[in-house]
Formats: sequence, C-alpha cells, structure tokens
Amino acid sequence: MRSRVEFPILRRMSATTPERSDPGSRVDERSKTLAILAREKFDVVVVGGGIGGACTAWDAALRGLRVALIEQSDFGGSTSSQSLKVLHGGIRYLQHLDISRLRESCAERGAFLRIAPHLTRPIPFALPTYGLGMRSKLPLRAAFQLLNIFTAGRNAGIRDRHQHIPSPFIMSRHEFLEKFPAFDAPGLTGAGVFYDGQLLNPARIVYSAVRSAQSASATAVNYCAAEKILVRDGRPEG
Repeated sequence: MRSRVEFPILRRMSATTPERSDPGSRVDERSKTLAILAREKFDVVVVGGGIGGACTAWDAALRGLRVALIEQSDFGGSTSSQSLKVLHGGIRYLQHLDISRLRESCAERGAFLRIAPHLTRPIPFALPTYGLGMRSKLPLRAAFQLLNIFTAGRNAGIRDRHQHIPSPFIMSRHEFLEKFPAFDAPGLTGAGVFYDGQLLNPARIVYSAVRSAQSASATAVNYCAAEKILVRDGRPEG
C-alpha cells in the first residue's frame, strides 16, 4: 500500500476533435425544444443546469416523470465550474459525528467513481501530524478507524479496482518527508493519508448528466431564463 501510493498532479487531457454539425439543424432543434416547453405540461421543472440540477432532472426522468431542465447560461457554467474537482467522501463530517451525511457523501462519491470511470479517479490527501495533542497521530488514527467502519461498503458495486477507495493509513515522519520535503518543521511526526475522488473534467461531468437526462426523455435547454413563477390558487403552475 504505502510503497504504491502516489500524489498525482492532474495532467492536461488529450485534445479531441469536436463533432461538427450544421448550424441550421441546431437552430431547428432549439426551436423545437422551446416549442415543447411552451406546449407541454411537466411534472417537474428544474431551474438551473449545474451538477445538482442536471442530476435532479436525470433522476426524475428515470422515475418516469415528465421533466424540463432550463439554464440561463451554459450548463455547468456557474458554481459547478468553480469546484475544487474533489468528490468528497464525507470525512469532513466525522469531526461533528454527522454519520448520516458522511455515509451519504460516501455513497455519492462511489456512484460517480462507478458510473464515470473515464472522468473520475481516487486521489490521496496527506494531513501532517504534529506533537502529542489533537494534531498528533493518535486522534487521527482513531478517526481513520471510525472512517473505515462507517464507510465499509465504499467500493460496493465498483468493478474496476483502479476506482476503489483504499483504506486510510498513517505515514511515518521519514515517509512523509520523502514525498513532501518542504513540510519539514519542528514537531512534525508524520501524516495521515486518506482518499477521496477527483473529477478530471467537471464541465463534462455536468454535460454528461444533462445528456443522460435527455436520453431518459427529459427536455433540456440552456440560455433560457426563468424570470418568474406563475401561481394559481396559491400553487405554482408554470
């Protein structure tokens, strides 16, 4: 385990040639989509085409609901484009003993690692340890043991072993400084290493979710803003 651990730097993805299509056909397709939005009745209208909106639309469409997804700008062009490219597995919630959110985050990370192996991968993080107090190895080792227990099924359903999230472990001071010599400081005792997931291309993840929603019969269009909610008898209707 320790001899194989690496801390990769994201390399530039290889360039691909975009598909070319007739601009006129794209205009016709957009006109048809806007006509559907004006004509049809939907069970769910999702406003906002970031990763949350795209996955909501996809999930609702898979459940057999009639779904519309609208975005005022580019799909994934706002909050989703400003991410740290990390699929958090919930370790941040451990210190507050928020176990339900920890397990939910772990399940979501596992889902992305399973369904999008070409756009995700496990990535290690090293947390330096110091002295004998709360920043030492002892509390971190205890936290890692709890993390292992509460996320025991983190790799369930992930067939590709390269996509598996390994167990966290403790590094010695010597092992840590071999990889990160700039962290040499008084009181340093080593580090704790845990794994999360990394998004190689957040924009492509979002667009893949949008396209998947469309494949499940959702109607999706961007550069189409929601200006107000239409309300009748106290209930939104459009």
